[in-house]
Amino acid sequence: MVSVADVFASRCTITITPNWIEKLILQTTYSEEQVKDTARSLVCFYSKVKEFPVIANKYSNIEKGFVAHLKPAKSLYV
Repeated sequence: MVSVADVFASRCTITITPNWIEKLILQTTYSEEQVKDTARSLVCFYSKVKEFPVIANKYSNIEKGFVAHLKPAKSLYV
């Protein structure tokens, strides 16, 4: 479930719409409603990455796509 929620959170963060498509439902067997709560928890955790310098540094380089600098998905941020 965490991996599936991470895919959903990632799609929301980089604003891929729709956030959850039929193909993902078929591949994962989870609906959007089923993954949303876990995705919200992940986004909440990711929004605090700056509090963890080792993680922030690791994901602040070109090889990792500078993902530590992405703003959390507002649609999931609590």
